[in-house]
Amino acid sequence: MQGGYPAWEYKVDSELRKVMVETFIEQYGKEPVVSTIHAGLECGLFLGKKPDLDCVSMGPDLLDIHSFNENELLLMTEAGKVLVKGEQLHVKGLDLEKGEAEIAGKVNSISYLTKGIGVI
Repeated sequence: MQGGYPAWEYKVDSELRKVMVETFIEQYGKEPVVSTIHAGLECGLFLGKKPDLDCVSMGPDLLDIHSFNENELLLMTEAGKVLVKGEQLHVKGLDLEKGEAEIAGKVNSISYLTKGIGVI
């Protein structure tokens, strides 16, 4: 995604990431893929206000793009459907093997349409 969000550095000794990995294994019975990608926009904003904060960002594996226009993008993920709303949205890249999509444009909201998961 492109926009005015600040970048944030990968914290090698993150205690929060250790807890996230343990919780993921308990929940799904497998190890999560831990990697750095261009995402986790809110973490950059939070760290800009509190630099010593320990942050992690986690998202579901992308399985397919169900439908899309320049204002809405519906993604099918392992965790269910994800609706991205915005303006002048464009899918710049899609890698179903990695479960990643690169989206350009102004993103106004990301909503998980699965019961129990809310709006980002």
